[in-house]
Amino acid sequence: MAVAKKYMTENPITLGSGDTLQQAVELFADKGIGSAVVITPLGEVLGNMTELSLVKALVMSQVTKDANQKINYYKEILEKIHFVDEDGHVSDVLKSLIQSTSHRVLVKDSKGKMTGIITPKDLIRNLSGQFDRKDKKAILEEMEDMQNQMDEMKEKMVDLESYMDVYDTVFQSGVYMLHSSDKDGVIVFANEKLHTTLGYDNGDLLGKSIYEIYPKSVHSQVKAGLERIRLEGKHSQVYSSMVKKGGAIIRIDVASASIKDKNGDFNGTFTISREIESDHLLRSLHGIIEEGSSYGEIKD
Repeated sequence: MAVAKKYMTENPITLGSGDTLQQAVELFADKGIGSAVVITPLGEVLGNMTELSLVKALVMSQVTKDANQKINYYKEILEKIHFVDEDGHVSDVLKSLIQSTSHRVLVKDSKGKMTGIITPKDLIRNLSGQFDRKDKKAILEEMEDMQNQMDEMKEKMVDLESYMDVYDTVFQSGVYMLHSSDKDGVIVFANEKLHTTLGYDNGDLLGKSIYEIYPKSVHSQVKAGLERIRLEGKHSQVYSSMVKKGGAIIRIDVASASIKDKNGDFNGTFTISREIESDHLLRSLHGIIEEGSSYGEIKD
């Protein structure tokens, strides 16, 4: 009978729950792998660290400013692990592979200890074994289901690629300047448009205080804006200024929103801004003054 133990790869590559995200990145790069099982010092399996979950963890670490955060901190975003027994039938293995989003299944012995891992490649390498007619029919049906699942995944990947094109166009090189800061006002994300407009090489703004991109004349406005975002969750569009690397001042309109953690605690801000021409600003101010005068709201 075709059982899981026959197809598994022994001693799968693993990550320790106490390893850092940087160690995970290095392991993926050195071994050329797309996922790794995460285990505790006691041998408990926490989940599967995939490339996607690693990227999510790295993004989250930018907000917390701790790139060396332990993997255990991000256990909630690890992929759920599917197990099969060593003596489980190959058709059961195929079902578990289909259910697993990364198409990986762990094999355990009678004591519950992990003894190996099975991927679709493991099955392909070994499917030349001897099966009876019933086995062959069941396996062919399961493999057809798997192919359908893979086709659906390919379609989703095409959608993902289109989303990434949109991300690059809108977020990186679009018309708006975007940046995000942590709760202490340190910039953890800044798009290409902001770097280019302010005269910085891409990536140079990361780690700087937001006060470094605003002139001293508006620092009190920035401080008040941060407090409003922390208390109210956002601030509406306002006119302000930014300072370029060389010291030149540009006029901008800007709006911000708060970033909160899963407990609802304030964790930072996300800001969108754009440079505005002086004549556009004057026309806008003229409209505000005219409107205010009509309602008696503008006072000397």
